[in-house]
Amino acid sequence: MTRPYWMDDPGITGEHEIDIGLRPKPMVGRFVKGPIPLDSLVVVNRLPGKAWLMLLLIYHRTAMSSDRWVTLSRNLLEEFGVNREAKRRALRQLEAAGLIRTEQHSGYQTRMRLMLRKKRKKRGSKR
Repeated sequence: MTRPYWMDDPGITGEHEIDIGLRPKPMVGRFVKGPIPLDSLVVVNRLPGKAWLMLLLIYHRTAMSSDRWVTLSRNLLEEFGVNREAKRRALRQLEAAGLIRTEQHSGYQTRMRLMLRKKRKKRGSKR
């Protein structure tokens, strides 16, 4: 025997889904996605100026776009108080420290890529 059509209508039967807080709530806002290697943070912590902030923004853009090469928009940099010259200095410092690689083509924005360091094997380790 088939059920009448009105038995599946929660407005008629009074069957409503109740949220008791077990379902994960969607996160609101912007986040830096990890993991971020601590050895990179140790190196960038010794650099002057906006290098710390620029590295975090590059990590953020890389995670959001899933591309190896990313750019940082003027709006994003203005939001964090980074002008063009500060960006240029920070990118030079990060590249000199071996944390990123940059590409600049005539007429285009500077593209950046994270240079993730590979784990070194310990001496005497058989793995």
